[in-house]
Amino acid sequence: MAETSPITRDRNALARRVAPAATGAVAFLAVAALYMAGDRALYMRIIEAWGVRPALFPFFDTSAVLSWLRCFRLGVDVFATNPCDPLGRLFNYSPLWLAASVLPVTTAWTEPVGLTVVLGFLLSMLLLPPGRSLREVAVIVAGTLSTAVVFAAERANADLVIFALAAPAAALACRDRTELRLAGYGLAFLAGLLKFYPMTLMTLATRERPKLFLLVALVSVAVLVAFVAIEQRDLARALALIPAGSYFGDMIGAKMLPAGLAQAAQLPDSVGLYAELALVVSALALGGRIGSGATLHADLAALTGASYFHFT
Repeated sequence: MAETSPITRDRNALARRVAPAATGAVAFLAVAALYMAGDRALYMRIIEAWGVRPALFPFFDTSAVLSWLRCFRLGVDVFATNPCDPLGRLFNYSPLWLAASVLPVTTAWTEPVGLTVVLGFLLSMLLLPPGRSLREVAVIVAGTLSTAVVFAAERANADLVIFALAAPAAALACRDRTELRLAGYGLAFLAGLLKFYPMTLMTLATRERPKLFLLVALVSVAVLVAFVAIEQRDLARALALIPAGSYFGDMIGAKMLPAGLAQAAQLPDSVGLYAELALVVSALALGGRIGSGATLHADLAALTGASYFHFT
């Protein structure tokens, strides 16, 4: 059997890397074209067939963020009222988002900002390691076209922004140059300040030498403590406004499987809580088993590396 040339291998790797993002872009643009052409009924049927309840209008979540920025810029307490949004949605994100209120935001920003969020998410997927076979690429493509991703893209949800920060953070954290890794930790920390849960990305710094890890940890903790001290009142108000309700509504989250099953079976809420706790414990146990396995280093060495796109 003839050996594949390096050029062909590079081209194949590039194709495998680009395929998920390209497929997602084609699907997104095709559905967006239907909406822009005025065929709203077909657009809604396609979105519903994907398992997603269409929002009142595309980029629904982006419009909420922009409404908060508009009103906050005008001096409105967006934790209590929001006349800039037709639905009156109150601010329930990290106060750091409100720093963008210095921008002259208007209602005309919804479509371009929403498009930027979705396309930024798709571009960030290029930083993911490519599948090593057509089967693996097919699995990644399936994930790209999954219900949760379509849900987030249709609304231009803030979690797409978090992914667009997390992907380069992880890619930079794998670089040899110290300044690039530090930049990656900076992106991870920013994502954590914006949406809280991505702060777990900072565990990437545990791969560093003790002195550098200690520096990153001390700076991160100092900034986080200062942020909480300055914004503690608004943080408490935002957390109190996080919506709750049916697990079969407009939400995607880890609680949906255990709590949703309990709700569907008309069981007490405590059953869903115990089921979620059991899943967490199972995941930790599985992680511990994998981490202590004798083949861990060999398995890690076999993973596809970020070998095509280089940061210099």
